[in-house]
Amino acid sequence: MSDKKYYLYGLDISLKCTGVSIYDIEEKRFVYIGSFNTEKIRATKEYRGLHLNALKLKKLADWFKEIIKKYPPYIVAIERMFSRFPTETQVIAKATGVMQCMLWNKPQFLYPPKTVKKEIINGNASKALVKSEILKRYPELEMKNEDESDAVAVALCHLIQTGMIEWKK
Repeated sequence: MSDKKYYLYGLDISLKCTGVSIYDIEEKRFVYIGSFNTEKIRATKEYRGLHLNALKLKKLADWFKEIIKKYPPYIVAIERMFSRFPTETQVIAKATGVMQCMLWNKPQFLYPPKTVKKEIINGNASKALVKSEILKRYPELEMKNEDESDAVAVALCHLIQTGMIEWKK
């Protein structure tokens, strides 16, 4: 048997807080759930003169590199970004671009938020209801914030849509 692991990444990307879930496809279990919050990052003396969003993107990329080293991705499911406000949309697009670039050589599937929710419970479900439904089936999971539960939901959406797991609503 090969030592190679087959990890599915579930990503909920933003520049405020990016959620990541990693599912071991062979073992059929989540092996990592985490998030990176950039809201407390400030331009200190060493970074004076740099654009704050560029600094946040760099810190996000550094954090994500370590995850990629520990859990080499096989396939990636990403919650597709949506537009609300022009400035926020631009920032999310930048963060998404950085993450997709870091995973450029892996198959990537983008799912609209409504599709993710629809696969778990229904397309108009609240984030709290989606998390609750996930915890009914995976009570052992620890999801510290909505970004982490969204990342788990995105991974599950991919697993359901590809028939890798059975999910009855």
